[in-house]
Amino acid sequence: MTFGQNRDKDFSKEPLCLSGRDVTRVFQTGKTTTVAVDHVNFDFHKGELISIVGESGSGKTTLSKMLLGLLEPTSGEIFFRGEKRDISTGAKKREYWKGIQAIFQDPFSSYNVFHKIDSVLLDCINMRGGKNLSKDEKFHMMEEACSFVNLKFAELTNKYPFELSGGQ
Repeated sequence: MTFGQNRDKDFSKEPLCLSGRDVTRVFQTGKTTTVAVDHVNFDFHKGELISIVGESGSGKTTLSKMLLGLLEPTSGEIFFRGEKRDISTGAKKREYWKGIQAIFQDPFSSYNVFHKIDSVLLDCINMRGGKNLSKDEKFHMMEEACSFVNLKFAELTNKYPFELSGGQ
């Protein structure tokens, strides 16, 4: 699991909005123990746009539910605006929810289902100032972007969004 961040600006000097220290979530089903999130640390600053990406089963949904206050960590702590998060009552939870927002993945509303993934990535590069890059430079950037989230660009080329799993 990886946190992708917008890199146009250094947000480290901005106020800390949400942070976590050794956040862990363990599920117990009968005799089976599953560590879904294992000692994750993070700092999200004001104005930052964060993406939680990773392979299927890497803990993205579990971590997201903990960040939203829908699940409690088994251990570790989550801080909101510098203070230990307290969502012990309905009123406190509603107040917390006023300060955070999640945008959930839906490939059918996020992408044009008639465009292949490499075309979508190429559009992103062109929109972010890469129109004048060579074809090889653009290809390298697409490979690098996929590698950053533990995906192989070669496995995504010529695929449509509906052909990807939820973890991709």
